[in-house]
Amino acid sequence: MTAAGSLGLCAAYVGGARLWAPESMPKALEVVGTALSFWSVWLSQRRNVLAPLVGVLASVVMGFVFYGVSLVGQTMLQWVYFVPIQLWTWASWTRGGPNGGELSVTRLKLRGRILAVALTCALTGVLGVVLDVRDDSRFVYWDASIAASSVMALYLMSIKKVEAWWFWTIPIDLSAVGLNLNSGTYMLSVLYGIFFVMGCFGWHQWHRAAAWRTA
Repeated sequence: MTAAGSLGLCAAYVGGARLWAPESMPKALEVVGTALSFWSVWLSQRRNVLAPLVGVLASVVMGFVFYGVSLVGQTMLQWVYFVPIQLWTWASWTRGGPNGGELSVTRLKLRGRILAVALTCALTGVLGVVLDVRDDSRFVYWDASIAASSVMALYLMSIKKVEAWWFWTIPIDLSAVGLNLNSGTYMLSVLYGIFFVMGCFGWHQWHRAAAWRTA
């Protein structure tokens, strides 16, 4: 899916919404953020070093979308974490390998996987407490679980670990489908449903890349 393909898919959604569900018409920011997000994930599947830079643009736009529906945790995630770590991801991918070369895909050991899950659960609790202080926050711990999983997923992606796709697919994408349906951001529900499918393909491609290196 190229940039043109991402825009085409979003245009098809907008056209369908206008015909069959005009009350759920996405706003311009949702369309732009969705197109950039699709493109970023497509590039990530292919381990293209442009993926983090496109992701930065997507995060800036999506932060405004989440802010507009009072999902404070998702807003903070996009602006405070996603933007800076994706800049670091770009540097890691391009210069984090042997002799300052491109970084290769690897896997976590069992201990690393257990630690990643434990840290994500702990961060969910902390973020839930923080977000629950605000009166305008909605679906606090649900929101926090997706935010915490996203923190871990992007960190693992920044160091090119296959397990990053585990986090993207189940605790983030599938969970976010339900969260956004409840929040009324239907465009984002469609987005995360497609992200789930793309995440499965991403896991397959990174798994093969790691297997090829260790064969």
